[in-house]
Amino acid sequence: MKARVRRPPGHLAIENYVSRREGGDGLGRWEGIPIFIPRSAPGDLLKVRIVERRPDYGRAVDIVTVGALKAMVAPGLLAVGMPIVVGLVFKVLFHVGAETVASFLMVGTIGGILMATLLNNGGGAWDNAKKFIETGEYGGKGSPTHKAAVVGDTVGDPFKDTAGPSLHVLIKLLSTVTLVLAPLFV
Repeated sequence: MKARVRRPPGHLAIENYVSRREGGDGLGRWEGIPIFIPRSAPGDLLKVRIVERRPDYGRAVDIVTVGALKAMVAPGLLAVGMPIVVGLVFKVLFHVGAETVASFLMVGTIGGILMATLLNNGGGAWDNAKKFIETGEYGGKGSPTHKAAVVGDTVGDPFKDTAGPSLHVLIKLLSTVTLVLAPLFV
């Protein structure tokens, strides 16, 4: 008869990746919407093109901001709810709620730090590659290499400016919820 090995729930570190995916998808779903605003009123588009009136930038920013905030509700609930669910389920079923939440916090922190480092460094590398090519290396500006670097920089900027730093907030929230509710899991 084989002995059953009890492992900590390391697979729960996937929360960082789910949260990051949801955040990126949430913004991605809404960022193209302002493009269609002028198309809803063709006369307005013509007025903007012949400079009779200025485009309504505020409306476009409002639409994207509201949409992105709506999309961030699910990752926020995930960050707050997962420690509670994990702690209570493992406390009730296996009487190891505190140990499980502690391992969840450790693995979530480690996974989050690694992913944030990857996103920050990867985004910076893409940005620096484009700048390097613009100095004249590998064909310089206008070359196919530069066009590819611009595409890479388009991905890299959100990585280094938003995705990596936002994981810091996720780790803090995860830690705060876990430590404040620790007596509940003992």
